[in-house]
Amino acid sequence: MGRPIVVVVGKWFRPEELDLDKAFLYLVRILDEIDGPYCVVYFHTATGPENRPSFRWMRAVYDNMEYRFKKNLKALCIVHPTLWTRVSYFFINKSIFCGFYHLDEANGLFCLVVGKCKIFLHALESE
Repeated sequence: MGRPIVVVVGKWFRPEELDLDKAFLYLVRILDEIDGPYCVVYFHTATGPENRPSFRWMRAVYDNMEYRFKKNLKALCIVHPTLWTRVSYFFINKSIFCGFYHLDEANGLFCLVVGKCKIFLHALESE
């Protein structure tokens, strides 16, 4: 059995409609249930400007994470990256000490992520 995988789908994230503090606490609750190494897969497929959190909020999330969550993050995969995700990587690259992958095709996950991962239909349809 492979590592647990935390899946984030960007097109469903609406920062203007969410309480971002509650979103952060939800993430902490999910990660707290994982005991050991894990991977994060972020689907940027069909994501527009209305779905993007601010750099400041993303940095605050990382800065407020407990060390054990940072230490256990073994891979961060971004499926269908755009210029925005690549620029984001440039700014946070120095603080994330895990494998960081930009995947132009969702099929690349099968090579990188150890374990089973359902690929969302909208991610495959865009290819």
